[in-house]
Amino acid sequence: MSEKIKVGIIGAGRMAYWHLRGYKKNKDVEVIGIAGRTQSKIETLQRKFKIPYGYNDYREMLERHTLDAVNVTTPTYTHCPIVIKSLESGCHVLCEKPMAMTLEEADRMIKAERRAGKIFMIGFSQRFYKEFVHMKEIVDQGRLGKIKIAWFRRGINMPPQKWYSEKEKSSGVTSELAIHGIDWLRWIIDSPVVQVSAELTEHDRYPGIDDNVWMILTFENGALGVVGASYTFPFLKRDIGIVGDKMALTIERSKVVVEKYGHHSLARLAMKFIQYGFIIPYWLYYNPFERELEHFIMCIRTGASPLVSSEDGREGLKIALKAVESAHTRQKIRL
Repeated sequence: MSEKIKVGIIGAGRMAYWHLRGYKKNKDVEVIGIAGRTQSKIETLQRKFKIPYGYNDYREMLERHTLDAVNVTTPTYTHCPIVIKSLESGCHVLCEKPMAMTLEEADRMIKAERRAGKIFMIGFSQRFYKEFVHMKEIVDQGRLGKIKIAWFRRGINMPPQKWYSEKEKSSGVTSELAIHGIDWLRWIIDSPVVQVSAELTEHDRYPGIDDNVWMILTFENGALGVVGASYTFPFLKRDIGIVGDKMALTIERSKVVVEKYGHHSLARLAMKFIQYGFIIPYWLYYNPFERELEHFIMCIRTGASPLVSSEDGREGLKIALKAVESAHTRQKIRL
């Protein structure tokens, strides 16, 4: 495949913008069209990224153009029919997480992928941050020793789009945000999750929508994973840590820090605190979607399997749904 990869974007919101920024620097890609529900947003993105065609119905875009791939950046409850239609139209698909609302939808999407023989990649962008790639290399090299516990905590304001507050359209913070931590832990620890235990709170104004969750994942190899996610913790930071039986690791803004046990003193800690204050936060200068989309296009060109498969998407969704079940039943759930 020597010509440029012809791509269509389905969805014209915030995530479409970030995906388009990623594609803008990729010389192997030509974005042919964008489909969305809001005409003003479609036109804004068309102007900014010089996209020739805009549609209010993604099916019209699929019918009018011979596309190699599509990016699905629409609300979660719309993913299943859009992905299946795109695969049936002969397109490779990159779909934002979570891949679906239910496991039944996820299974239908995977069956469509297999029938079409196309790539179906899930957009777990955490695997493409520079600091996380570096962290993964350190873990895989065995420098930390056997992983005992790892954690991923993140908070944001609840997104303003109305569908996030509607139970039939969104699964709440566990499936929309905590699922990033679930996938990150599965990737870092590289072992199946065998048990889930969780507690959550529900939003005061939106019944059925969880806005805070803490979960403990037990992995087959004995490691523990902790995920915390919140729609009510509006600070631009994450809390990341891995403890092995040799060394421990964390991230200060965008810098990976590895320490041996016992290698600290008050003076050393004070110097590190000052040092970290001069680190420029990663989000000011780095767009992980560029690397994610480069990987997606490389897989299309070479036939390689994507780093994040549809099965990864299903497994992350299954664990998120089991976490909600655990919180509601007050039981540990075996997988």
